[in-house]
Amino acid sequence: RQIILRSGSAIQPDALHRVACLDAAAVIVPSAAHEAGSLVTSDVETVKALLSIAAQARQYRSPLPYVVAEIQDVRKLPVIERAYPGEVEVVAGDASINSLIVQNIIHPGLSEVYNELLTGSDGNSIYVRGGESIAGLSLAELASERPNVVVLGLLRPVGKGWDVRLIVPSATRIEANDRVIMMAREYSETEPNAKWPSLPPIDRLQPRVAVRSGAGLEKRVLVLGWNRRVPGLVAEFGSYSHQSYSLDLVSVVPAAERSLAISRYVGNQSTVNCHHVEADYMVEGELRRLDPSSYDSVILLSSDRLASGEEADARAMVGYLQLEDILMEKARRPHLILELSDPDNRPLLYEHRSEMLISPMILSHILAQVALRRELRVVLDELFTVGGAEIQFRDPGDYPLPGSVDFHLLERILADEGEIALGVFRQQADAQGRHLHLNPPRREYLDLQPGDRLVVLSLTD
Repeated sequence: RQIILRSGSAIQPDALHRVACLDAAAVIVPSAAHEAGSLVTSDVETVKALLSIAAQARQYRSPLPYVVAEIQDVRKLPVIERAYPGEVEVVAGDASINSLIVQNIIHPGLSEVYNELLTGSDGNSIYVRGGESIAGLSLAELASERPNVVVLGLLRPVGKGWDVRLIVPSATRIEANDRVIMMAREYSETEPNAKWPSLPPIDRLQPRVAVRSGAGLEKRVLVLGWNRRVPGLVAEFGSYSHQSYSLDLVSVVPAAERSLAISRYVGNQSTVNCHHVEADYMVEGELRRLDPSSYDSVILLSSDRLASGEEADARAMVGYLQLEDILMEKARRPHLILELSDPDNRPLLYEHRSEMLISPMILSHILAQVALRRELRVVLDELFTVGGAEIQFRDPGDYPLPGSVDFHLLERILADEGEIALGVFRQQADAQGRHLHLNPPRREYLDLQPGDRLVVLSLTD
């Protein structure tokens, strides 16, 4: 738990030698900020750093350390693997944030789940435990002995990788080489404790594939601002083939430049209808002419063309407040997503009505967690990309719930549907402004109110 900070650059071999990177249990190489249009991108620096580490290992005849590398362009993954012959996990930062944004468009309210699970804040996190000490137990027996944990599934080794199995039948037996995926408030809660009373086991059969609501209907999305991730964001929208999207992209960046960047990234096969608008959303008249209330969703992006994240956040927040003034005059209100770069700016928008994503904070937590438990990366990829297991919000009326239900009974009822109960999303926020209550005490009555929704882990096509 000792952290030492040193000045230097990761692309300089001498700097890497000074910090003794070859002796590290894990080396994290995060992306650095670069000016738009720079020939030396963060991915170029990451590849150079990996080449330097590999060269030092050959020079000193030392084993290669485990590396967690962040890249901005997911297409550079083969280059990373070629540059570093050792154990490496690659976190595609831009692709990860784009996945979270699109999932948030599909499931409004999901940002609170991200901000709890993926930022290291108070509340629950996802943990991965080895199966050596619990081999032979079924998932139902394991969950019964861990009353403060939600068991999500397991990882089975396949070659050099992992087969992610979320929402598997509760009778599945854990093998010694497996990794068990759990959601808990603290890592200690994933360990056995004789002081905790066991729960009656829950029987979950083969999960069912949920039918997506609203499939086939075109959704109109207004994107305010531009950064290097937008081409990847368009590609992420296009990966959801069941849904049609129309994107209006508003920026002061020339439309020809943006169109070229998107076509270079996704080619001419994109199913997403993109319309470029050259305008400054900071100008009230131009923002009004866009008629934001006519859209299903509005995304305000943090710019990477300004000198600092503070300036980018200031521009995004002023744009959001101006947008709110316009929407107050309208009967219809779209779903709003605001991206910021500094978590300290979140409290400045008191009683905001948008969803917030603090991108650097989320990526920092993912990098740290993957460094501690590398199998976690494939779990996050499964949870927050198209298909497979997804976190969804459901109407309590969709289930045969009694008038009074505690969380353990809710788990039983959802298990009959082949799903996993994660918690409750309240219509009314609490004193801290939170709507989300993940993994509540098993015997606590939920007292569901009109407008409350259930947070569920379900399989989708």
